[in-house]
Amino acid sequence: MRMEEEVPFITLPQGSLAFQWNGPDTGNILLMIHGFSTPSFVFDRNIDDLINAGYRILRFDHFGRGFSDRPNTLYDQDFYDREILDLLEALEIKDPIDLLGFSLGGGVATTFAARHSERIKKLILVAPIGMSLPRYRLTHFLSLPGLGGWICAFPIRKKLISNFRKAAKKGYVSNQMKLLFERQFNYRGTTDALLSTLRHFPMGQLGEEYDTIGSHSIPTCILWGTNDIVVPYSLHKDVLEHLPGAKFESIEDGGHGIPYTHSAEINEILIDFLSD
Repeated sequence: MRMEEEVPFITLPQGSLAFQWNGPDTGNILLMIHGFSTPSFVFDRNIDDLINAGYRILRFDHFGRGFSDRPNTLYDQDFYDREILDLLEALEIKDPIDLLGFSLGGGVATTFAARHSERIKKLILVAPIGMSLPRYRLTHFLSLPGLGGWICAFPIRKKLISNFRKAAKKGYVSNQMKLLFERQFNYRGTTDALLSTLRHFPMGQLGEEYDTIGSHSIPTCILWGTNDIVVPYSLHKDVLEHLPGAKFESIEDGGHGIPYTHSAEINEILIDFLSD
């Protein structure tokens, strides 16, 4: 687990981005994109098995999360797409890569793959957003000036931290991961970035992008926990209507955090798909 003083940063047009390489220099690159609120350490339990299988893993903290800067800007679809493009350009990665996106990261990966299919070898989506999500009780109020900011800074922040603490109590995440998750909210601009994402990223309107990925025949694997209520498991049927050729894997009894709660099962599926 990285601490702030150990984190490598790379300067992009929007600010400093925290990133990390793991694995052999000669390995095939797998870029892993985290979700809405949990930074790149969400993949900590996936890294070792992938490295042992010969892959070179690239992770980063989205702007507005983890140790990355919090630019005061619109966190919309174009912003996240540009984030990936700028990172690959700055690291001089020109050859096609494998791409994995989890939750919101699944939406970001879907957007990127649809817009830049020539840069993707294989695509993995873990509980991805993009289909019509349930409207939670506070959703309507997020769009209101002033009130939306308060909701994100207090009730939503409290709920996110509470959920992560529960995961730590169950042993799904380490105490250090829990501390780092909470620590990111001490940085000014975190809740602003989350609110802007909720307001401006098309959480439930990526059908066109899924269709585009299907038309380009990008090999795609989709994983979903059967007990997921954050991005409900039932939405996999809608995704597969757009991507009928995708490989689909149900993770029995898995909730939303399957990369760390069911890491052994996830890792086996990832390695099998990537090496096929």
